Amino acid sequence: MTLSEDIFALACAYTQADEGDRDSLRGLCAAAQASLSARLRRGLSPQDCYDCFATAAALLAAADFTAVCGGLGVESFTAGPVSVSRQDAKTAQNLRQQAAFLMAPWCQDAFCFMGV
Repeated sequence: MTLSEDIFALACAYTQADEGDRDSLRGLCAAAQASLSARLRRGLSPQDCYDCFATAAALLAAADFTAVCGGLGVESFTAGPVSVSRQDAKTAQNLRQQAAFLMAPWCQDAFCFMGV
């Protein structure tokens, strides 16, 4: 499999996107791959950190998918003692944060504390 195919397969697993949403998800995967590639430190390629890169790109695509597709509709409502709210924005933020942590050692604009 190619890097693009690996990213797409992971993103499909993370989002559980149905057939109708897969074309949109594929586009989000391509955008995430391009975005992460541009942020790599000089001299590095996605192949140098293949597993982390593929996972992080899939997480970014899943975050965008969640924000776009999951963010539509009612955010919260209350009916008597029952309250329902959606956590799509928080989920998308957590996915982006995890992707940033994964790529921190390889990105030029990242900072993270590594365990000792």
